[in-house]
Amino acid sequence: MTLFSPITMRISLLFPCVLLCSLCACDSVTNNQTEEDVRVRVRLRYEVEATYATCTVARNNALRQAEQSTVAAFPWEDQLTVEATVRVPFVASIAATCTDSTKAGKSTVLIYAEEELVARGTAAGYGATATATFQVTPGN
Repeated sequence: MTLFSPITMRISLLFPCVLLCSLCACDSVTNNQTEEDVRVRVRLRYEVEATYATCTVARNNALRQAEQSTVAAFPWEDQLTVEATVRVPFVASIAATCTDSTKAGKSTVLIYAEEELVARGTAAGYGATATATFQVTPGN
């Protein structure tokens, strides 16, 4: 006497295949995002360190627009959260042009992504510009 009939054995062998196929089909229906559509949110911080009296600081804001400020207290920082995709990356960019009528100095600009230093630029001399850029996309 056999424990399983031929029909029961066929059904028991067929069940795992049907289950696996249905799970794969569900994944393809629910996960219809392409790699280019994946969004990433990243916290950025711009910093300027300088030995000058003033610096003109230009940077991209979270709306991808250029902003400019005159800064006289250092170190200076600006924090923002940005969104990016593979199709539409966010380019974090900062430039500091510094002047001081009494002395030559040095300036450093820094970009942090999620508290990790990702870009740095330095400049020395009257009117010199320090620049740094970093492209935010999923995966970097």
